[in-house]
Parts: sequence; C-alpha cells; structure tokens
Amino acid sequence: MLVSKIREIEELLSKGKTVNKVIISSDKKIPKDLYDLIKATKTPIYRMPEEIFNAKFKQSSGIVGIVEEVEFSDIRDLTVKPENGFLRLLLIDEVEDPHNIGAMMRSCACFGFSGVIMTSRRTSIIGEGVIKASAGAVFRQKIARVNNLTETIEKLKKEDIWLVGTDPHGGVPIWEVDYKRNIGIVMGNEEKGVRKKVLEHCDYVAKIPIVEGEDSLNVSVAFGIIAFEAFKRQNFS
Repeated sequence: MLVSKIREIEELLSKGKTVNKVIISSDKKIPKDLYDLIKATKTPIYRMPEEIFNAKFKQSSGIVGIVEEVEFSDIRDLTVKPENGFLRLLLIDEVEDPHNIGAMMRSCACFGFSGVIMTSRRTSIIGEGVIKASAGAVFRQKIARVNNLTETIEKLKKEDIWLVGTDPHGGVPIWEVDYKRNIGIVMGNEEKGVRKKVLEHCDYVAKIPIVEGEDSLNVSVAFGIIAFEAFKRQNFS
C-alpha cells in the first residue's frame, strides 16, 4: 500500500505503525520532523532518481511511504466502552468506493467514533484512496473486518450497543433516534443501500429527510450528517 502525503507518513510513524520503507525523489529534502521519526523508528530510506520517481509515483509530494497493510483489530477491541460518554461505531455494509470509506472515517474522527466494522466481501480494501480521503483518520480508528454482518450485529446487541440502520426511503427521521446510549450506525452500498436482511436486525431504521423529488444523498455525506447528529445530541443537548 502506498502512502503519498508527508503528513500521513508522519502520522503512521508517530502512532507506532510499521512503514516498510520511505522512498524519496533525488531532488527533494526530507522535512526535519519526518526525518526524526524515520530515524527513531529505524525505517529504511531509499533515494530514487527524479525522473524514475515521477514516472512511478505520480501525484505525490516527492516522498512516499510503503505500508504493507492496515492493522485490523479483533471485534472485541471495538466494544470497550469509554470512561465518559457513549461508544460510537460505524458499520460499513458493502461500500465499494474507497473515497466514500475514507470520507466516512474522517467523519468518525471528527465526531467521536472510535471504531469501524467492515464487511469482508464487496467492500473496498483500505488502500491509498481510503487513506487520502480520510486525511489520515484511518490510522486513528480501530478497524475490524467481519464475514457476517448480521451475526456481528447480534453480538454487539449483547454488549448493550444499539444499531441504527439507514434507509433513504423509510424509517424514522434521524432526530427521533435516542443517541444517549452506545450506538452503531450502519451505512450501505452506494446503489443498493443497507441490505434488507441487515436492516431487519437493527434496533432503529432511520432516514435523512430531503427535498421531495430528489433521490438520496451520497453515502459519505449522509453518514457525516448522522454522525454530527449523534455528536450534537450527546454533547449539546
């Protein structure tokens, strides 16, 4: 996996994540903060001729980090309750666009979500597109992959976590959900939404009312609105 922004490489290293190597174009100088992190973590550095670097790593800052994969957590790690407030989780049901996943993870960081659960099938891998769209927030989340989302939801319920499925065409308005409890928000595929069998296992089905005649919101935009509603209700009401 390629990480092409200096800030994202710094965040990885500062969080103790493994960067296999850092590659730098021969015409670039490594910023001091990044260089100090590289030395402290003993991360290998390779210099590459400018022409070859530019041909191989387009749209980069002249410095890239090579990361083998994102570290996934056990589902039990995501259910640890915070000392103050309530647990907030995002459940991703077959979302395929990496930019949507990254944008949702960025909203998770902004609105106090501590974990993300993703389906193994038909969900984008966590690669460069997710990392860029998340602005590095992917490295501040506990992330788990699961094979069966409905079974996972039932396990979460036993941990006193309430599940809110989303459906643009049905359910209660998002402001009618009781957010003053541990919750998981379930977001679905860009075209099909949350699968019906998954919705059937949720405690709530909620929607964002929009102007009549319009179809629906982008999944990452919709999640941002719901995540803010949960944040607002917990902290300001």
